[in-house]
Amino acid sequence: ADREAFYGDPDFASVPIDGLLSKAYAATRIPLLREDEAWPEIPPAGDPWEYSTVSRPAPSMTGISDPPTSGPGTDHGTTHLAAIDGEGNIICATPSGAAFFKSIYFPELGLALSTRSEMFFVDEHHPNGIAPGKRPRTTLVNYMVCQGDQPFMTVGCPGGDNQAQSDIQIVLNVLVFGMNPQEAVEAPRFASQSMTNSFYPRVYRPGHLDVEPGITSEVQLQLEAMGHKVVEAFPCGYGATVTRREVDSGILSAGADNRTASYAIAW
Repeated sequence: ADREAFYGDPDFASVPIDGLLSKAYAATRIPLLREDEAWPEIPPAGDPWEYSTVSRPAPSMTGISDPPTSGPGTDHGTTHLAAIDGEGNIICATPSGAAFFKSIYFPELGLALSTRSEMFFVDEHHPNGIAPGKRPRTTLVNYMVCQGDQPFMTVGCPGGDNQAQSDIQIVLNVLVFGMNPQEAVEAPRFASQSMTNSFYPRVYRPGHLDVEPGITSEVQLQLEAMGHKVVEAFPCGYGATVTRREVDSGILSAGADNRTASYAIAW
């Protein structure tokens, strides 16, 4: 909800980043997370401006038209790369040009233009509204996890709007559930689709929750009883990789997704 209301290029739009990240604002959003009942649709956006030093923009009467509830809306052009050396240097990156098969190709230059501009809204008043020189919002995320001030693990997973959802599940698999990197990557995942998709035509499926086949029918029934519209889908994020270096021992390990062509190598 907050992504749709506030996320845009801060060089062009007023984005209350400090408010969105503040613990005080987070405390106002926690009550929206219920353990007994699912939201039937995307919840309302909050008011992070009260916790931000960024000036609140003037109200706009312009709105976004209702998005479709079916149609394509996936990311086909993303990958994730990560590396750790014996001295503990770590790098991770999630490059993407979006879907190259629908982009403009320049034979003279030997390259295709990125199609990330499809993520703009055609609304000048929206934080992510299209404008010359403006960066569109993206779904690209990856994580470098630290123990104290020492980085020890990276996580990344292509998959459009499923990226952040997959990544946090993998992080929790390692840190909370004690899985090794390969177990964490292979564990079945889920992904909410109860949001406006970042890619054109911005499909919105209110209340829908995609679950991978590895999530048992018993759990699926429990989720449906809570109000989720459960749909068995595969994959929920794909191409995930995890690299880890134990801070105390220096032992290196990695995991690569079996959902698509992914590799973990060491030498």
